[in-house]
Amino acid sequence: MSIYPLHFYNHGNSLFPQECLYTEEYAKRTCRLYLKQIVTSNQYGQTRSFYRLYAHKPHSFGDCMKYDVHCPRCGARMYAIDRPLDEYTLALYACDNCYKEN
Repeated sequence: MSIYPLHFYNHGNSLFPQECLYTEEYAKRTCRLYLKQIVTSNQYGQTRSFYRLYAHKPHSFGDCMKYDVHCPRCGARMYAIDRPLDEYTLALYACDNCYKEN
C-alpha cells in the first residue's frame, strides 16, 4: 500500500500525485487530498492497482467528481470506477493506460 499526496496544477481541477514515504495517519492529518493504492490479484496471479481518493475535509459527491485525478504510475488521467463511501473516503479510481500494459 502506497500513499500519494495530491497537488493541484495551475489552480484547475487536475490533481497530480507525488511519491512520498508518508504513513496513512500522517497523510490524514496533513494532506488536503491523497490517494491510497489498493492492489488486487485474481485467481491467475495477475495483479492490478486501484487508487482510493481521501480528503482531509468533508466532500460531497459532486465535489469529488469534479477532480481530474492522474495516475501515480504513468501520469494518465484516471477514471472513477466506484462511488464515494462517505464524505472523507471518496471515489475509487483506475488507470486504463496501466491496465492495458499488463
